[in-house]
Amino acid sequence: MPITKDQSTKKINLNLSGLTEDQKQLAKERAGEIIIDYIQESLDQGKSPVKGFGRFKRLSAQYANDFKGGDRNPDLFLDGDMREQIEFKTTSTGIEVGIFDSAPKIDRLKASGHNRGDSASKVQRRFIPSPNQKFDDSVMREINSEINDIRQASESDDLQPSEIFTDDALDSIILRILSGES
Repeated sequence: MPITKDQSTKKINLNLSGLTEDQKQLAKERAGEIIIDYIQESLDQGKSPVKGFGRFKRLSAQYANDFKGGDRNPDLFLDGDMREQIEFKTTSTGIEVGIFDSAPKIDRLKASGHNRGDSASKVQRRFIPSPNQKFDDSVMREINSEINDIRQASESDDLQPSEIFTDDALDSIILRILSGES
């Protein structure tokens, strides 16, 4: 979905091959959590989570003094409402992340202004990629690593009981069975 005044979101297709439906859902949920955390951490540091954008332009001294107690870090957190609206939804092929049309209109307008650079300051502070852009490679590597961990865990489902339980847990189970307890 492009960045509009109604919605600022990005669809991310994930490599979910070889996963069961439950594992696909788990992978999507984890990918969404990772990307939301990454967006919030990037914004806290005054930088864009979008590949190639780097640090945001610092706030003017006047604005910082008037609204942020002199803090010139452009963390997109004046009252926090807009950042609280950043969420993800699962799709058939992955996730969609951003500020959706279900968010309050004022927060959708703030998101659009920051992403498109059409806010009062005319400064673009992109935190959601446009359709032809991507999130930073580092967060995408982290997401892919998490999906690979889920994939590898499914391949090790043929574990023997001794690989799942500790020796003490196995001894306890065996004693309960032998004593007739369930």
